Formats: sequence, C-alpha cells, structure tokens
Amino acid sequence: MELYDETAESMLSQLAEFMTEGLVNIVGGCCGTTDEFVRCCAEQVKGKRPHQPMKRPNGL
Repeated sequence: MELYDETAESMLSQLAEFMTEGLVNIVGGCCGTTDEFVRCCAEQVKGKRPHQPMKRPNGL
C-alpha cells in the first residue's frame, strides 16, 4: 500500500462536492500520492472556477 490511504475514487467524490460548493482554491498531492492520483484530481477540476473570497469593506 502507498503511504496515502485515501483512494483516488473516494477523494474525487469529496473534491467534486467541494468544487460544487465553491470551497476549493487549489488541489494537488502530498507525499505518498501517485502521479495518477494527481492526474485524476486535475481532470476533476478542469474547467471549474476556484473559490472566490468575499470582498470586505476597508476597516473590517
């Protein structure tokens, strides 16, 4: 087993939900993830918009 216990399939389903909710700025891997895992993440987010932070008035 790799050092990363999350499977690409289970992570991608979570990633899809996070993308739908507009919660994601960046995706990628960590030590132990495979090239295939990162490739799957990249495919999942292709064409999607990153999270847009709220603009706050000055002084807050």
